[in-house]
Amino acid sequence: MNRRHFLQSSAAALGAGMFSPLSSLLAATTPVVPGRTKYLFVVESNGLPGRQIHPSGVPFIPLGKRETFREYKIKGLPMALEPIGDYMDKMCIVQGITGRVCGGGHSNDHGTLGSYNARDGRLIAGPTIDYLLGAQNRERIFENVVLGINGNNKDVVFNLSAEGADRPIATICNPVTAYNRLFGALGNPDEIARDRALIEYLKGDIDRSQQELGTSKPDWKLQKYREAFEAIDKRNSRIGGLKLDHIPKLTDKYRSEDHVQMLDAHFEIASAALSGNLTDSATIAVGVGFEHFIINMESLEGVHTPRHGLGHANMKGRDSLVPQESHEEAARVRRYLFKLIARTLGEVDNLVVVYTSDAAEKHHSNGEEWPHVIVGNQPNLRLDGRYLYYPEDGKDGQRTLNALHNTLLRAGGIEMDSFGQLVKTVPMAAQVGTLPELLA
Repeated sequence: MNRRHFLQSSAAALGAGMFSPLSSLLAATTPVVPGRTKYLFVVESNGLPGRQIHPSGVPFIPLGKRETFREYKIKGLPMALEPIGDYMDKMCIVQGITGRVCGGGHSNDHGTLGSYNARDGRLIAGPTIDYLLGAQNRERIFENVVLGINGNNKDVVFNLSAEGADRPIATICNPVTAYNRLFGALGNPDEIARDRALIEYLKGDIDRSQQELGTSKPDWKLQKYREAFEAIDKRNSRIGGLKLDHIPKLTDKYRSEDHVQMLDAHFEIASAALSGNLTDSATIAVGVGFEHFIINMESLEGVHTPRHGLGHANMKGRDSLVPQESHEEAARVRRYLFKLIARTLGEVDNLVVVYTSDAAEKHHSNGEEWPHVIVGNQPNLRLDGRYLYYPEDGKDGQRTLNALHNTLLRAGGIEMDSFGQLVKTVPMAAQVGTLPELLA
């Protein structure tokens, strides 16, 4: 194994990149009261056709006919959302938000939660909202926790979250690794001592690697690993002194390579971290990113097609009144995700879940519309059982992903005029400010 692979593997084992210093952007935000809302962001690959989250009894308005803003009361849920039926009066389904700023394609990567064009993850222009919402509460040990699955089953990838420009946050994809980082040090001083010795060795090896590169500018990945190792040592000591009411049991599903089982484990980890006040923000990336989206959920009943194939199938007739077989398969995958979401809502107090896709409304997306499901308890958000339609691109009253993100930030206590990047060809009123229909 070469030095770079060794460092990457070691960083994954130690949780490097998951948690980093606060972004300078937070210096201008409003103070936060301890015990505030917790957040879970669930981002799925291959697109989210609006039809598949469309409630019964509400007229479906296809693209080309969305002229004005409309809202409806939700009276029934489609198959994909049935598991959160008990929360029907605590949700808002948002349709019509546009996201041209993100560029589109197979995935919008970090731009999905950052409102900018990340260019397949090569250009990280700023922080993502999951980091900002979690990082503002400095009493928590972890600013945010990012977990997920990927097509190649790599232990760690950089695909969705960021603490700032050119500062991606690692998505930990090995459930055992994530479990050990969050809970392994609890009451185990021997493990803390072993980690400390390993960290000192790795810091020295990073310094030697940097000298061998012979450049005046430090390699950003090497620098990030070193900073993370230093923070991990301090964090382990804090974790070791905690007493949590519930720690998940490390069962066989944590060691499984089946994506369905891995997701179950990740949701379990996120739930325990949120309910135990280790963090206020968790993100689960379900095959997010062009390199990582070919995942397989065929161990679910009624699912026979890999997720990539379902994404392609969903591009055909996605607004049909009669769901095709491929739509039903995709709905079964989403139903499973919402089953895990419902479980988490029942385990974590004051939780709000934001669900969407990194490919907006379809595979090979261009951001024409960006469906979202927001559910849970947030006193500053109007989550009261409504379905919202916003006018489409080019129509008066159009709103963009920037405005939706800014609304979530405002509700969470972060005040700013705008978020992410702005597009000159889109009216400024569509991009800046908040969505008043979502604010309480």
